Amino acid sequence: MPLNRRVRRADPSEAPFLTQLTIRSKAQWGYSEHFMTVATPELEFRVEKFVPDFLVYLLEVDQTRVGFCSLLRVDDNTIELHDLFIDLPHIGHGHGKRLWLFALMSRGGEASSG
Repeated sequence: MPLNRRVRRADPSEAPFLTQLTIRSKAQWGYSEHFMTVATPELEFRVEKFVPDFLVYLLEVDQTRVGFCSLLRVDDNTIELHDLFIDLPHIGHGHGKRLWLFALMSRGGEASSG
């Protein structure tokens, strides 16, 4: 059965989830406990960093949030990928590639499904 995948704009109220996903994903790459403790404040997802545009997108698979990417508008012609994190159980299934491609094609507009 095909997976129901969609990229949707995150809601600012999802910031706690985004913070926890970021920390879990970052920690799995073998960083020391000390580094993770020191880095945690920097890894906290802060909504004000992405205002006014709030170009933060979640990838959902069968209504489960599996990862996200955030984009920052540099100027009228440039949007920069800021974050791209996939939750641990979902790494290795092509979800990072899907978000990467979404970010490459994005102009800060609406999300997509498929």
